[in-house]
Amino acid sequence: MTDTKNRGNAAEGRKAADRYRAEFDNKEGIVSIHPFGGEDSVAYRLGLTVRLTDGKTIALRPTNCAAVRSDQGESTEWQLVSEDRGLTGKATVVFGDSYVLYRAELSAGFAAKVEDVIYGCDRDAATREGGSLTNATEMKVWSPDLYHCVLPKKGIASASLSSKHEIRDGYFRSDGGRFIIPPYVAAFGNADWWGVGTLEVPESEDGLLFEYEEGRLTLPFRFRGGLTLQPGMPAVLPAVAFTFGREADEVLKEYVSLLKRRDAIPAMREWTDWWSGPIYCTIGDQIYHDMIETGQLREAGGVNLLTESFTRMCFDTMADKNIPWRLAILDAGWMDGVATWNPNAERFPDLRRFIDECHAQGKRIVLWICPFSTELLGKREDAFIREHREWLVNPDSDIPLLDYSHPGTRNHMEEVIRRLLSDEEGCLNADGFKVDFYYHVPPSNSSFYNPAWPKGEKLVHRVLQFMYEAAKKVKPDCFVEGSAANPFFNDTQDACRLNDDVTNNPRIYPLRAHVTNLAGASVPDTDDWWSYAQYFVPMTMQKSVFGIPALYAIRYRGEQGHMLNGYGGVAPGGIPVPIAEEDYRRVSAVLRAYEHAPIDNRQERHIDLRRSEMWRKYTDGPLAGFYAALLLGDNHGIACYNGGEVRIAAIADRRLRVPLPAGARIEALVRIDMDGKRTVPFEEKDGNVLFEAEDAGREGAAYGLSFVLPERT
Repeated sequence: MTDTKNRGNAAEGRKAADRYRAEFDNKEGIVSIHPFGGEDSVAYRLGLTVRLTDGKTIALRPTNCAAVRSDQGESTEWQLVSEDRGLTGKATVVFGDSYVLYRAELSAGFAAKVEDVIYGCDRDAATREGGSLTNATEMKVWSPDLYHCVLPKKGIASASLSSKHEIRDGYFRSDGGRFIIPPYVAAFGNADWWGVGTLEVPESEDGLLFEYEEGRLTLPFRFRGGLTLQPGMPAVLPAVAFTFGREADEVLKEYVSLLKRRDAIPAMREWTDWWSGPIYCTIGDQIYHDMIETGQLREAGGVNLLTESFTRMCFDTMADKNIPWRLAILDAGWMDGVATWNPNAERFPDLRRFIDECHAQGKRIVLWICPFSTELLGKREDAFIREHREWLVNPDSDIPLLDYSHPGTRNHMEEVIRRLLSDEEGCLNADGFKVDFYYHVPPSNSSFYNPAWPKGEKLVHRVLQFMYEAAKKVKPDCFVEGSAANPFFNDTQDACRLNDDVTNNPRIYPLRAHVTNLAGASVPDTDDWWSYAQYFVPMTMQKSVFGIPALYAIRYRGEQGHMLNGYGGVAPGGIPVPIAEEDYRRVSAVLRAYEHAPIDNRQERHIDLRRSEMWRKYTDGPLAGFYAALLLGDNHGIACYNGGEVRIAAIADRRLRVPLPAGARIEALVRIDMDGKRTVPFEEKDGNVLFEAEDAGREGAAYGLSFVLPERT
């Protein structure tokens, strides 16, 4: 597996079969890594550049390399030294069977706060002269608004993979976590690919940040004073790993595989049936109705429209149009404020009664909530801010944020969560949370009550994990959805909301769902805002395959055709238009088919964007290894399998080819509509059933195909 030659105390050459080849330049402290032993490479500098908050910059260079062995693989250990004798460090490189791991720590003879630590650079970072060299020409990340691009020949390009909502202009114009937390890994390559990712949730504000300039790459971890140096107390820095692939997505797969081997990915909770939905969320209808009532193309006004009567009107529309749903999200507007989280008594005179009535009908109610804010759309909780200044970060700022390092804040939020979820008298008995605005997080240089609490990305994770555990303590089967396509956050959510409200690109939903699949993240809540009319039918069908189908607007949809320029000059979600009756019938048929075989976190999910393939398969039960759901007929039909029956819906007249489990014997194919069932002719060929399917838009027809599985021997 490895070929090692030791000369003195330096490891001169290392090679790992199949995945990579690595060599050392001991004089410069560089390890050159070649994916699959080819010409593509990164010459990674093992030193660091440290910038302190007082403006001082210290470069640490590697020396005194020694070969060591560990349970993770063969390793080399380097001492890091600087011209400033008060700061030293240690770097370790581990050569695994399919990865290369780098970790480092700092030791200081003085007290100081660290602004940032730049990996892959052991000289003045301003000149990039000490950056790591790569001959890569392409880059790929699994972060919204960026993904895949060619690296620029001139200029500095940087990208942040984090939970932060911060638009960065430049060659990599991206918005980090808008609004989804990506995996902390980036891939670079030509013919073959290598990638680098963190092995933990980093305490830096930008998660994994990389900067590229003319073939030089650095990884700055920005702590903004959140990392403190103390004499005699080594500061352990985030560990990173290099993984390899023949294509970019394979880099992510190998990265996730490594995390699993290290037990770094939290286990998901056992699935509860009603989490599978379908989901209805009120926000789209709120916004479109506000546009109609006020004549203003805005999102903010929709908050004021969420009332009990409005919600019942939306529920009645779904009942009238035969649109099935299992859980509804009351979005922003149900509450009186976002710090105390009391129901708005004018909009919902008795929210507990309303929720209990929904429960009696077999429905579940989930509430919108945000973890840090004390203000929403200009409405501040001023009384709360005055009375609990000690619970806030920077209480005199325009928008004070909750300080979870204070035990009083945590006690307050635990009581809020109990009051919202418990079935005890005086509580609301709600069924879970849609967690939003997680990116409104206190900066690391804020004045925290407990300075030892995590900062940056680790603070976001700790707070979301705290809320999740508090909710499960009150109601173990409650549903908590976040927006993390990042496997480190699997212990903060039951589903990952795909959360797109900045594009008019229907491809973004399956693309984000594809990322959750590759990253080993939670089942997607497929989202539906912006709720364009042209998405209503085809996207509902696709989403019923790759996630929990969600509808955010059921009375009106948005009309596209408006030029996008950030938020300028565009109606968020488009201008409202009525929904055609035939589209209601199509969506009804699709969701009724979905209900026959809903998604859960045990199923295998697959999306191939190039081939337009989408399916999910069972991993257990009588249909293990076979489809639970898949798209048919050039994405004009859907088939959902459960037991000995498959339910089928078509959104256009199509001849459909429906695959059957091996050895299955067909019993009948029937057309199902409001008048009952009738037999449909079909042809059986090569383990498939072929028949002429009718567009559900005409009469709302769906199909049922029953079969008998062969007996197991």
